[in-house]
Amino acid sequence: MEFPKEFRRATQADVAAIRDLTRAAYAKWVPVIGREPKPMGADYESAIRNHRFDLLYLGDVLAGLIETVDEKNQLLIENVAVSPEFQGLGLGSKLMAHAEEIATSLGYDRVWLYTNQRFTDNIALYRKLGYHIEREEGRRWDDQGRHEQDPQPSTVTAVIATQGFDLVSNAIPGTGSKSIRSIDTISSGSPLQQWI
Repeated sequence: MEFPKEFRRATQADVAAIRDLTRAAYAKWVPVIGREPKPMGADYESAIRNHRFDLLYLGDVLAGLIETVDEKNQLLIENVAVSPEFQGLGLGSKLMAHAEEIATSLGYDRVWLYTNQRFTDNIALYRKLGYHIEREEGRRWDDQGRHEQDPQPSTVTAVIATQGFDLVSNAIPGTGSKSIRSIDTISSGSPLQQWI
């Protein structure tokens, strides 16, 4: 059955729903990485004041969300989450396309995000959308959530996806091809490392 899909900007009143959906969407990764991914414990009361949240509804049911940060020259996708009952229906692709539309409306030609190397379904989606890996970097966390360089980079690797696109034609300038998309890692000094 096909439901109408609709985006709505989130407000402070949506914080509990954002937290619940994010926790449900990321729960499948806890056994894979041995801890809760950082978005599961994020301070969404604060984030909603500083970031943009767009909620995707199927009919009247919250099915997914995308959290973005305007970095004044590019758009960061801080969080993309789809409710487990709606995963596999193409909503992740719809959310990513929505972020690209936001970037275009801001006049940016770069959208980027990061993920954990062990989030293989997510990486497969980004690759399907045309993203590629630029760089990987190992991380290990202690029980306080602090990280250090991992001597075995395969244990936890932060991966960042970036996309550069021509705002007018969505083509690689001078080639006529679709878009440039890539995945990269967070550098050791990045404040974003807390999310991996």
